Amino acid sequence: PQLRTVVFNTLLKACANAGAVEEAAALHGRMASEGVRINEKTFGKLVEAAAKRGDVAQAQAWLSELISEFGSASDVVLITMIDACASAGEPDEAAKWFSTLEDGTIRPDSVAFSSVVNAYAHVGRTRDAVLWFAKMCNSGVGPNVVSFSSIISAFAHAERPGEAVHWFGRMGAAAVAPNEATYNTIINAYAQAGDPDEAVKWLRAMRQAACAPNAVTYGSLIHACGRGGRPEEAEGWLRAMEAANIEPSPVALDAVVNAYAQCGRVAPAVAWLRRMEDLCMAPSSVTYNTVVHANAKQGNLDDAAAWLAKMEHARIRPNDISYNIMVNACARAGRHKDAASWLRNMADRELKPDVISYSSVVNACAKAGRPEEAAEWLHHMTEAGIRPNVVSYTSAISACGGTTPVKDGLAEQLFCQMVAAGLSPDPMLERLLVRILGPERLGGLRSRLNFQTTSAAAKNNSLEKRGLGNRAGMRDWDASSNRHLVLRTARLSEMSG
Repeated sequence: PQLRTVVFNTLLKACANAGAVEEAAALHGRMASEGVRINEKTFGKLVEAAAKRGDVAQAQAWLSELISEFGSASDVVLITMIDACASAGEPDEAAKWFSTLEDGTIRPDSVAFSSVVNAYAHVGRTRDAVLWFAKMCNSGVGPNVVSFSSIISAFAHAERPGEAVHWFGRMGAAAVAPNEATYNTIINAYAQAGDPDEAVKWLRAMRQAACAPNAVTYGSLIHACGRGGRPEEAEGWLRAMEAANIEPSPVALDAVVNAYAQCGRVAPAVAWLRRMEDLCMAPSSVTYNTVVHANAKQGNLDDAAAWLAKMEHARIRPNDISYNIMVNACARAGRHKDAASWLRNMADRELKPDVISYSSVVNACAKAGRPEEAAEWLHHMTEAGIRPNVVSYTSAISACGGTTPVKDGLAEQLFCQMVAAGLSPDPMLERLLVRILGPERLGGLRSRLNFQTTSAAAKNNSLEKRGLGNRAGMRDWDASSNRHLVLRTARLSEMSG
């Protein structure tokens, strides 16, 4: 009987290594049905299999059954559970299982504490991570490279490089040697901050510590130069990467393309993108979007549309950002029909236009001197379940004042709709309304509609201002959309390691 238990547990170990949850559960079922003795190691392997898969709920279920059956679990199994919770972004659950470990006979070690520190750091809860680090030290357990690196990484990802460097200094004072990952975290922190000079300084420190730069290091330096508006240096670091016999990843090449595109350098951006295609590397949607945006920003709408088509040809599905770039570019060029067409294409592709998409079309109609069409698109926007904002209404109302004769009736109608929707005019819109309607007529509307004063409106509409920036229209879209492209990229985040 004992031999059969060993055989089944060996098979369960193989399942645990592969994260084969279903196969592990099936083996457990066979053991129960065939009368094979189930011991603590059996449940330990079941917990490990579920943890490996990332199935925290199943791992917890097996662990609870283990404790129910045998009264306790080993520290190894509990640490496995803590790590699983950390990886799943559930630090409070990790802390709960740590307390179970504390209640046992085994004193938690640096591995157990570091797992909880890492769990909180992993989800950006830096304060809790620091508190657990202090708890570890107060328990007489010396921190290790994992616990220090977790804290450093948390501050780095929070874009607080100064505090990351402070913890790096504490690491040295505690005589804990940093590794390549620790240095890469600091370098990447400055990359995210767009500070290539500091990133390079830490590369030198890394080399002085006899830690060899790797693909992550070079990727972060490329990204740092790109964000710092220094595309030639980004390209130089990619070539240095090749000279170090490190094969550039698609992410690194993506970053070079983006570096040139974000500076409006279309030709070199396109050249590097084509190099990626020649190397059979798949550029990301962000890379195609930055090239589309760079062309659109320079008014090369046909080239922008061509790159959007190439994106689809490469089997990379354009997203809402792709179409918003085209909608806004056409709006800026005064091509209101094309802007509307791109928005319709967006909806046809089962992408949901947002307030920026519709407001761009409204603004395009306004710039073309078509207030009725601008008002119609406001109506379409509302029908789609999207709430127009002050920018949307301001664009449409401004169009009413740009015609001969002035469309004062439509302007008043739109303003009444805006107030009924719970929006208040900001100072610019009030001045526009005075010009279109006259002060007496606007005063009458104020009495009838009882809308807020200018100062209160300015305060309440502060969030609206952040949405699209300039009240005169959409002039600030280029800068905000460029940031949006960077923030929405999943691929570039891989550089963080």
